[in-house]
Amino acid sequence: MQKSTKEIGKRGENLALQYMTDKGYDFITQNYHFRKSEIDLIFVKDLLLIFVEVKYRSSQDFGLPEEMVSEKQKDLILEAAENYILENNWKYDIRFDIISILAVKDQVEISHFEDAFY
Repeated sequence: MQKSTKEIGKRGENLALQYMTDKGYDFITQNYHFRKSEIDLIFVKDLLLIFVEVKYRSSQDFGLPEEMVSEKQKDLILEAAENYILENNWKYDIRFDIISILAVKDQVEISHFEDAFY
C-alpha cells in the first residue's frame, strides 16, 4: 500500500528532527501554524531561533528537494515566523534553514542548508 503525502511528510520531518537534535539543536515545536502558513520545525541553539523547512523527495526527477521551496512558500514561512517571534517575545537572532532529504530505495541523504533564505 502506498503511503499518503501526509505520512511521507511526517517521515521527513521526523528524520529532520532526529538529525537536528543529534547536532545539538534544542527542539521547540513541530508544525507551527499561523493563518495559511506553517513552519515544519523550530529549534533554538545558543540564543539563535531556527525555523526549518523540511523537503523530502524519493527521486531527483523534478530537481533536488532544497530547490522545491518557492518564493511564495518562503513568504508564508516568514509571516508565520514573525508571528511566532511576537507571540514569544523573542529578542535574539533568527535563521531560516532547509533540511533536504533524498530517500532513494534504502539510501537516505540528509543535507542541512543553514541561513537558506532571508
